[in-house]
Amino acid sequence: MTASTLRAASGYVFTNRLHVFLMPVLPTLFWNMALQLPLPPSYYLMTVLTTVAGYVFNIYTDHAEDEVNYASSYLVLGRGDRWTVPVILLAYLGSDLCALVAGWQFLLFNIAQHLLGCLYSMPIHFGGKRVRIKEVPFLKNLYAALFWSFALILTPFAYVGRPPTDLAWAVVLVCLGMSYFIELSWDLRDIEGDRQAGVRTVPMVMGVPFTGALLVAVHVATCVSGWWLAQAWHLAWPYALLFAVNLPGGLAWLAWYLRLPEKTLGSHLYVVWLGGLFAAGIALLVLA
Repeated sequence: MTASTLRAASGYVFTNRLHVFLMPVLPTLFWNMALQLPLPPSYYLMTVLTTVAGYVFNIYTDHAEDEVNYASSYLVLGRGDRWTVPVILLAYLGSDLCALVAGWQFLLFNIAQHLLGCLYSMPIHFGGKRVRIKEVPFLKNLYAALFWSFALILTPFAYVGRPPTDLAWAVVLVCLGMSYFIELSWDLRDIEGDRQAGVRTVPMVMGVPFTGALLVAVHVATCVSGWWLAQAWHLAWPYALLFAVNLPGGLAWLAWYLRLPEKTLGSHLYVVWLGGLFAAGIALLVLA
């Protein structure tokens, strides 16, 4: 495979968020091996379809900043493509059909999550003002991270009709830290596009040095908390190992990432790294 072919392939994958579409499956599988919930394959398909719909919708609403942050030549489902809206609707519909397996109450729960996800980037008119959650510094990152923590870990309990356990709540907090770290690091990548689109983010308001220091603090606290969680609940050794490896790995990636003049590729490599850790953790848990 030539360098140009590899560059084009990664451009299509990362610009269209194809790697993110499968990401909810890996942490759900990883943590569910400890939570032990009876989740059928249709549940995992539901999470993938929800992620597809949510991220394509976000691409649709973020066209102004993404025109600067991403190469438009790689974008398949952009704002001007006639298939973008049908794909969003079909993905939401498929997710809801998978949710219906668990009953009407869970279907309504799933639809509510879809609506809350759309609020992230959708303009909201309140009191004569136009507001977008993703344009509010700090809140933007926290709101997005809620879906990769609270929704990711607690939705399975709603699906099977059980109350969340103490372990589940602890896992939620660890996932919140991991997700916040990713969301905030992406703001460093998107500075130029956000500036041109008039979107205010933490790096633009507080500066890059502050953002870098905050990322270090969040990452260290998250990894230490994850390692402690594995010890406190006597989880299998791959759980503690994941955080022991991710602590230096994430710090090394961040040091490299902060020095990059162009961060598009680097921003997605950490997601790939984390996905690889979850996949390795699943494999080790199966073998163990």
